[in-house]
Amino acid sequence: MSKIKNVVIDYREGSRVSSAKSFFEDYNVITATLQHGDFLFQNDTDNMNVLFEYKTGNDFLTSINNKHIFNQTVRACQNYKYQFIIVQVHDMKSLIDRFFYQSGVDMSIEQVNGAVASLNTISTVLFADTLYDSFDLMYRQATKVFEDKPLTYKFQKKSMNPALNFLHGVHGIDKQVEVIVDKFNLYSLYDLFNLTENDLKTVPNIGEAKAKNIYKAIHGE
Repeated sequence: MSKIKNVVIDYREGSRVSSAKSFFEDYNVITATLQHGDFLFQNDTDNMNVLFEYKTGNDFLTSINNKHIFNQTVRACQNYKYQFIIVQVHDMKSLIDRFFYQSGVDMSIEQVNGAVASLNTISTVLFADTLYDSFDLMYRQATKVFEDKPLTYKFQKKSMNPALNFLHGVHGIDKQVEVIVDKFNLYSLYDLFNLTENDLKTVPNIGEAKAKNIYKAIHGE
């Protein structure tokens, strides 16, 4: 069973570096310049890496507004199989109100939820209440990846195609997923919603029952 060996912290984390070193004092903590993310966990057996992009709530809203978080996440996804976004925020709705008064940018909770949903097609956004909770969540998530690989197998399937990601989560069709995506040129969740049961039944090895199950999964039935 592999375990955490190194915790690499980007030196630009500033005051959070000392707090992280204290929290992760049982591990080999390294301060370095990371090309992607802010915290990188490395295991002790096969050079597996788990990357975390850390954002305060205010930074998260700013990066949604200027689209920077989406570019960051795509680049991280291209370079790391296991990568997550940690957002430290206590009350998102209150923060949105303060963000408007501070920046003049009018943002709704629906916009934030939409951004999170988009990010979750290629990454996983996690929320934490405090800095301590953020470190604890990083530790637990990295440990789960290192020690419980079968439970995180689906992360290996993640790509920049949300339709592909979604279908990999539908039980019993793993061998047909890429065939479905290629046959119908699926590149978005919108494309998925336009599929009919009759469309699905034209895919080899998908009968009426399986087509119905896929259709129900897509439409949340």
